[in-house]
Amino acid sequence: MFPDSAIARKYSAGKTKATQLIKEGVQIHRLEKEMCRLIRQFLGYLIPARAIMDVPLREVEYGEGHQLVDEDLFIGAKTKAFIINAELPVSSKKKIFQTVRTFYEAVLRKMFTSFPLDSQLLKDLRVLDPASRLDITPGTGSRY
Repeated sequence: MFPDSAIARKYSAGKTKATQLIKEGVQIHRLEKEMCRLIRQFLGYLIPARAIMDVPLREVEYGEGHQLVDEDLFIGAKTKAFIINAELPVSSKKKIFQTVRTFYEAVLRKMFTSFPLDSQLLKDLRVLDPASRLDITPGTGSRY
């Protein structure tokens, strides 16, 4: 896998590099799935779950008009308790929620532009994940 490289020397605990994959020493095969999970998690903070279900990630609309109402927006339990218990003016509460919305939108934009979601290599590396063996189609990874 890493013949005679500096990387290979770091993985000396197992008998083979495949052992490291099984022992979860190398996690590249989970990267594509984790990127999608993280994006879906942030989308779920901002928009209704039904808008995310069975929709390709790049087609999910999360802009204004598609978002949760202030009361349902994820802001964390302590922040929600503070807003409920504090005697804040309505304008301050609205500003807090608008700031949270702006933050989530910026994080999602950054993830969509920075994550290699369309990487066929990352998708094909699922062949290394024993948990994904039933989801792999013949020919996956054969183009390399």
